[in-house]
Amino acid sequence: MPRLRLDELDLHYLDAGPAGAPEVVLLLHAFPLHAAMWRPQIDALAGRYRVLAPDLRGFGGTPVGAGPSTMAGLAGDVRALLGHLGVANAAVVGLSMGGYVAFELLRQAPELVRALVLADTRAGADDPAGRAGREAFAESALTHGLGWVAEAMVPRLLREPAEPALAGLVRGLIGGGTPAGVAAAQRGMAQRPRVALDAGGDRVPDPGDRRRARSPHAARRGRADGRRDRRRAARAARRRGAPRQPRGARRLQSGAPRIPGGAAGRRRGVVRAARARRSDPPIVGLGAIVVTVDY
Repeated sequence: MPRLRLDELDLHYLDAGPAGAPEVVLLLHAFPLHAAMWRPQIDALAGRYRVLAPDLRGFGGTPVGAGPSTMAGLAGDVRALLGHLGVANAAVVGLSMGGYVAFELLRQAPELVRALVLADTRAGADDPAGRAGREAFAESALTHGLGWVAEAMVPRLLREPAEPALAGLVRGLIGGGTPAGVAAAQRGMAQRPRVALDAGGDRVPDPGDRRRARSPHAARRGRADGRRDRRRAARAARRRGAPRQPRGARRLQSGAPRIPGGAAGRRRGVVRAARARRSDPPIVGLGAIVVTVDY
């Protein structure tokens, strides 16, 4: 497994596919796993694209650094990796914690992000209860070790009843980390800010407040879902005897299009990368799909 020497540690990463491929896919793994979770995707993509998948600090072959593994620090590691390899931009895929890192990478260096896929992640900051929960998890990981982490996380990562072979694979991936790395990641995630604005004032899509991504595929699906939901709500209201609302009022209350999330969203194949036009300014027009499942 190749590695890149950073200031205080060696960053391990997977590098597959043709080194001179014009298009690069960057895969950012979930908490508390490591880059090997992407093996099936790497095998599927490496015939056409160069595929990079780093082990974030404290997971897989990358040791934990000093202090919390902040999303800003992890994004900085990713920037160093892309610079070291001479990668001008990449289609970035972020899952769970990897999505938090992808948001930060987009904030720090939007020119590096050609397209974006966000899965099981969110752009909002933790509330006080969420931060307290992360600190409690960090303390338990340090006290009880990775066995406890696996017992706590496997039911959250896999639908019950999980296939024994798949559950064993996930436990093995969790075992590739360290208790200190798990704790540092939880404390780093607790510090992440709400997604920032770019210089032009356009927000990165925040699935937490339903401001959805701009992919035309997702937008069409979202509009159809929204119309269906509004028709159902209107029929239910009429059955209750509520007065019919004027059309203009319904439009004002309709809100942004909704992208289906969770298992239904995955079954319907909404996780797709949409290529950004290179002439677009940072973030504006960036192709992105957001699918959220909070855990």
